[in-house]
Amino acid sequence: MAVRRIAVVAVLLAGLGACANGPGPSTTVPTVVPAIDPGPPPIAQVVPPAAVRVDGVHASIEFVPASERALDDDLIELKTEEPTLGQLPGWKDGSDTAHLPITEGELLLAATPPRGHVRTEGMFMLSRQGSNVQFEDLEIDLDAARVTGTVEGRPITVFDLDVSRARVEDLPSLPPMVVDVDGRMSEEALRELQEKLGAGLTPEDTRVGIVLRLRPVGS
Repeated sequence: MAVRRIAVVAVLLAGLGACANGPGPSTTVPTVVPAIDPGPPPIAQVVPPAAVRVDGVHASIEFVPASERALDDDLIELKTEEPTLGQLPGWKDGSDTAHLPITEGELLLAATPPRGHVRTEGMFMLSRQGSNVQFEDLEIDLDAARVTGTVEGRPITVFDLDVSRARVEDLPSLPPMVVDVDGRMSEEALRELQEKLGAGLTPEDTRVGIVLRLRPVGS
């Protein structure tokens, strides 16, 4: 009996050893695959609007009715070289208007409001009792919101501009126009009027509207 018991124990131990060394349940840890960062989305390239080069037609400057009355009350006249003072076809009222020929310029007509600048030739003059102040070489700069020029060869800011309402009109029968450009005479221009004409005007007395009638290069 002792021999049989030893044999049974040996068989049991052999079976346990086989279970311990057998395949059993898997203990393999799965490999973690890191996520691929796609990065930021591609940036859309914005093509800026192209500037339009111009070599005509007119920059028209007209005092608004209230300022025109103030100038009349102070016996100040708007003058310029003929035939650049007066009416153009389709002009809406009878006010005196200085039409200064545009010689060159570059404008972003697709921008809101339009941007850029134009240069003019001719002169814009205010006269009182035989004395004159003559503004020449006017450059209308929509980016800097001002009109610059010269008085007796000296550089000067003639008008400070408000271009917040400026817009482009492009009608089939007319050249493209930049309209609703508003301005007032600068402090240094008013000093010229005071010194040479004896005029006691304020910026509100010298409000103007400016229209740019354009001829794009090559049109």
